[in-house]
Amino acid sequence: MLTNIGDYGFIMASIGYGFLTILLILTYRRQHLRNILILATATTVLWSISEYSRANSAPDLNWHLVLDVLRVSLWCWVLQTLLTQGKNSDFSHTHTNKTRKPDISLRLPAANTLFIGLAASIMILSSQFSHLTIGHQLAQELSLTAWLALIIFGLRQVEKIYRSATKEQRWSLKYLCIGIGGLFSYDFFMYSDALLFKQLSPDIWQARGFISTLAVPLIAVSIARNPRWDIDIHVSRQVVLHSITLIGSGVYLVIMAVTAYTIKFYGGQWGSILQTSFLFGALLLLLILLFSDEIRAKTRVLLSKHFFSYKYDYRNEWINFTQRLGTHQGDVPSRICEAIAALVDSPGGVLWTKKEAIGGAQAQAFERVCSWQYPEFDSNVEQHLETLESFTLDKAWIIDIDDYKKSNERYPNLKIPQDILNLPKRWLLIPLFHQQSILGWLLLQHSARQSSLNWEDRDLLKMAAQQGAVHLAQYQADNKLAEARQFEAFNRLSTYVVHDLKNILAQQSLIVSNATKHKRNPDFVDDVISTIEHSVTRMTKLMEQMRTGQRGNEITVFPLVQLLNETIAHYHHLNPSPRLELADDHDADILVCADRDQLQTVFSHLIKNAQEATDKTGSLTLSIDHHNGQLTTAVKDSGGGMSDEFIQKRLFSPFDSTKGLTGMGIGVFESRNVIQAMGGDIRVSSLPGKGTSFFVSIPCLCCQHLKNA
Repeated sequence: MLTNIGDYGFIMASIGYGFLTILLILTYRRQHLRNILILATATTVLWSISEYSRANSAPDLNWHLVLDVLRVSLWCWVLQTLLTQGKNSDFSHTHTNKTRKPDISLRLPAANTLFIGLAASIMILSSQFSHLTIGHQLAQELSLTAWLALIIFGLRQVEKIYRSATKEQRWSLKYLCIGIGGLFSYDFFMYSDALLFKQLSPDIWQARGFISTLAVPLIAVSIARNPRWDIDIHVSRQVVLHSITLIGSGVYLVIMAVTAYTIKFYGGQWGSILQTSFLFGALLLLLILLFSDEIRAKTRVLLSKHFFSYKYDYRNEWINFTQRLGTHQGDVPSRICEAIAALVDSPGGVLWTKKEAIGGAQAQAFERVCSWQYPEFDSNVEQHLETLESFTLDKAWIIDIDDYKKSNERYPNLKIPQDILNLPKRWLLIPLFHQQSILGWLLLQHSARQSSLNWEDRDLLKMAAQQGAVHLAQYQADNKLAEARQFEAFNRLSTYVVHDLKNILAQQSLIVSNATKHKRNPDFVDDVISTIEHSVTRMTKLMEQMRTGQRGNEITVFPLVQLLNETIAHYHHLNPSPRLELADDHDADILVCADRDQLQTVFSHLIKNAQEATDKTGSLTLSIDHHNGQLTTAVKDSGGGMSDEFIQKRLFSPFDSTKGLTGMGIGVFESRNVIQAMGGDIRVSSLPGKGTSFFVSIPCLCCQHLKNA
């Protein structure tokens, strides 16, 4: 029976990793990574078996260290192979591009392998001198330091793999990273404690079996999710930056821990207080450094200069630029300023755009449309920008105002007005080109982190400015379209109003022409007064429509037959006189819900057109039919009729009239729009020489007597 609980952990670890080893062997494929995985899991089994025999004694550095070193080294080799496989794959896909240089990281596997071997050798050789009295302490500290270096290397590889993987790759890699990273993190804690207190803790050591066992299912899940381990990993600038940050933080913490231990050891009775204060201050300083934007920016510049061929990661720059342009916060000019300014860390900017040409003349003047986080100024810069246009169209340069003031000979034939030079915090003047012309100017404020531009900065800003100009042109086109739609709505309303006024004028003209003959007829006088009263009411409503810009907003409920009788009364004195024929007495009580004036205008237009198209001896009748909630009013005449081609191509087309100069050609077009807005429709049936029938269908509100409504 086992006397030490730690032995159970090592036995469980040996069983778990033995299962993984058998699984990998049974699903064996000839692949380099899978071979290393088999070696790593098998070595972990041997290490676990060797550990449970050391039950009740504190471990020291002896021959068991060989298996432990080999186990950790093999897991580091697994991680390194994942990275190397991804880099080689990425490079192999682009080997045809002769201008591309191999990534410097492709030369790292050999150096990493040498580092692993050197650390392992130091640990093993140091253990050989641990039994000597002289040099025992030095050998042990050297061995523990090598352990920490190897563990930090492994943690760096884990972090690099996870950050380099795509979202899809992380699905299969994350549990492997968590499992191996957990093992390395625990070993880092154990050996840091041993280095600090000059001995390994028996309790921490004995728990390693259980810690190793917990990693088994995580590694197994990753193996099951990615049986072929065909992983393509790209190491980006962000990964290198985070890796350096992690390594630097780890080295910093180790140095601070050793320093704190020295303070405690030599500090006497104040040692503990000084150690605690020092550790807190060191941790606070680390947090300040990690969250410093300036330090991160300088580190990025350092990496770009010494580790990459280009200063910018163009994929990320373009994604961020597009996201800033496409956001819904702020108007388009402000988003253009913010997006371009962010490329060079500028805190603000001003945008001018060219004014719209008036009367066909070419626009030259500019106007300020946006001041994004830029100090206020009173200078009238707009009138001077057009003087820079000829130089910019010729050179297509971004103007660095500071550089211009230092050596203006670099800008031949360029004269920047003093008003622009006196602007506060001015730095870069960027032209926004669109279709071989300058659509606008963008002035950026001085950057706190970047004082000069190189060719790469200028190319990036030019590309971004062109994209910003496209967005600005679209923004201006959208504004013009909205304005044009407003004018279109007003013009359409004006056309309808003029058409209605024409009908009112026709009624007044008819009164004037008949006044001499019938002025002494009392019935004629009464009819004249009624017609004038109706005309005044109608024109008053038309004026209200012109003022408000709305038509048909007075919805009421009324009997349709009453409306038809009133409309017929206005045209009964003309031949053929219209007649309303009702098939059922209950039709007189049918109710509709609509704008009364608009519906009356529709029937007035149909009746008037029918009278003009029919001889005085002809017939003009109106009838009503209701079925399935639809009320259909038929206006039938015996006039000349229309052809099918005319009905399909011309009848409902606006501004197409057969009446010459006396017609506007919008009556039928407007009538159908009004009826369709009510939820109905107008149909036409006609034959040349046999008359025409218009069928006006609208929803029927109810079919009951008015007294019960």
